[in-house]
Amino acid sequence: HFNPKVADVAAQYVEKVRINPGNYVYAARTFKHLEYTDEEYAQELQKIHDRFVPFLNICKENHTAIRIGVNHGSLSDLIMSRYGDTPEGMVESCMEFLRI
Repeated sequence: HFNPKVADVAAQYVEKVRINPGNYVYAARTFKHLEYTDEEYAQELQKIHDRFVPFLNICKENHTAIRIGVNHGSLSDLIMSRYGDTPEGMVESCMEFLRI
């Protein structure tokens, strides 16, 4: 889902929900060249954590599986700022969510 609120509702009723890390917390990529300090980057990771944990709790309560789907076309500005449009960026995009 590209809309976390829809994912929250769906997770209460279906067996599995797919999320895309590139647009789960943020709107689609803006294609702007953004630069983040380490502190700003950490703050953005906290936003991901704060949005993703409630979803994880819903999934846990309802025994809903989660599929994290990553693709080059929807890497977040956050990932693009640090890794670019690279295989490493795709892996890190998924890992941001798996670490939570």
